[in-house]
Amino acid sequence: MGEEQEARRIGRGELVEIESPPEIRRRQAFAKPGLWAGIATTQPGLASGWHHHGGHDTIVYVLSGRVAVESGEGGRRAV
Repeated sequence: MGEEQEARRIGRGELVEIESPPEIRRRQAFAKPGLWAGIATTQPGLASGWHHHGGHDTIVYVLSGRVAVESGEGGRRAV
């Protein structure tokens, strides 16, 4: 299945600030080919432009507020 790795907890203090648009704060836990994990914080009401994440799957976990994600042809919407 690929490279075997041991699970490891990544604490808040280990997150690394990465380049982002000014309206988004991104802190990265780790990045591997096809896999990125971290925290993105935005202001309320932010709507990003259409974009893609290349070969990465996307998982969104909302800690507070609400999110709407549109994807695929025809803009399927998950709220």
